[in-house]
Amino acid sequence: MIIDAYAHVAKGVVRFYEGTELVEYDMSVGSLLSSMNLAGIDKAVICGLPHKPAEASNDFIARLVEAHPDRFIGFAIWTEGEESCRRA
Repeated sequence: MIIDAYAHVAKGVVRFYEGTELVEYDMSVGSLLSSMNLAGIDKAVICGLPHKPAEASNDFIARLVEAHPDRFIGFAIWTEGEESCRRA
């Protein structure tokens, strides 16, 4: 079994700056699963993108793990000062 130990996933296209250049990445679950299939990866440890509240990102990851338990292992994020993340 091949496991990708660190992968980000989001609800779609993510835009951010790399230096001075604005770039776009498709970080959707469909894109991740396609990439995993192409690379022969059986499972991936997934986490969301760090933002506040972290609970929303963790809930999103939990739903993906529930929907694809044979493909994903969830990894919670924590943002300092957020007590709600204790349950993650």
